Amino acid sequence: MAPNARVWKVYRDEATAQDEAMLDGWNKTLDILLIFAGLFSAVATAFVIESYKFLQPDYEEYTSRAL
Repeated sequence: MAPNARVWKVYRDEATAQDEAMLDGWNKTLDILLIFAGLFSAVATAFVIESYKFLQPDYEEYTSRAL
């Protein structure tokens, strides 16, 4: 079969159509995953900021126990 046979043009056109559809699906899925990752990061950050103050040592408690 010749390298410039008609079958290769048909194959290329069909493969391009299939690949574009597959890539479009992957891009949409990736967009959704990035949105959820951003939302999770925002919620986790807010939780860490609020709970950070409870993770600090209570120096007044240390002082009262030392006395």
